[in-house]
Amino acid sequence: MLRAPRYRPAFAVRDDWEQFAERLGPKTSQLDSEHCGYSTNPSYSAELMKLVSLYRLNDPRVLEWYATGKDPGAGLGTRDTGHGTNPAAPTAKPEARIFADPEIGQ
Repeated sequence: MLRAPRYRPAFAVRDDWEQFAERLGPKTSQLDSEHCGYSTNPSYSAELMKLVSLYRLNDPRVLEWYATGKDPGAGLGTRDTGHGTNPAAPTAKPEARIFADPEIGQ
């Protein structure tokens, strides 16, 4: 995805997760140069943004918790799961992997 010219419009706005998600959506016409066409689902971008917000994936502390399983500390809120203090994220944590790539500045 990083090297494919097709996805350049999305990576051009990689510092704005909402714009990135929007640009992954389907092309609106043959001449559409702002969307990558990653998905053909017309509501893909909106659904992706809803999931990012729901699981707070735009919060680096939550990403740390997903990636490591370690509570990053105060400020995330808590959820009483019977297992102590956990960030206010889903109780069943999905697999999360964070990849660093020098070409995208991460």
